[in-house]
Amino acid sequence: DGKAVPVITSATATDVSGTSGMFDEIEIFKNNDGDCNNAKTFVVSVSATAAGTWSVPVSLSQGEYVLATATDGSTNTSEFSSCSPVVVDRYWVGGNAMWNDPGSWSATSGGAGGAGVPDINSNVFIDNNSGTVTITIPAGTYYTKGFTMSGLGAKSPIIGQGGLLPRP
Repeated sequence: DGKAVPVITSATATDVSGTSGMFDEIEIFKNNDGDCNNAKTFVVSVSATAAGTWSVPVSLSQGEYVLATATDGSTNTSEFSSCSPVVVDRYWVGGNAMWNDPGSWSATSGGAGGAGVPDINSNVFIDNNSGTVTITIPAGTYYTKGFTMSGLGAKSPIIGQGGLLPRP
């Protein structure tokens, strides 16, 4: 019987949160390969509340994974938690362009392009700040965590030979 591992409930580019034992000291680590036994870089530590919840601001990037350990007041430390991919938001700002053009994506609605092409852990937004939009999907299948189109009227701005699917 070891110390229970913490559970990461959310991991974004700016915040990691989860649950553990009450008042546990949580250490957050990151890596870019999804290996739950490979805590390459220490990120930050945070104390859980009396309810066992915790949340901490971070600076993470697309393609990174986070994992955590919990240490209780008796210095019992858990194994690593499951890896959680960092979920990022990507907003189309490219006007008429190819889906896989990194300059056509922003981290904010109407923001500057260059945030990178969405991946399987990205929430994609095409909205009224996207400008005149025709997005061409190249051949292949592209996965996203979430996909939202709003404020564009009835016309779908997506054309091409490829497919967009929700993350499996």
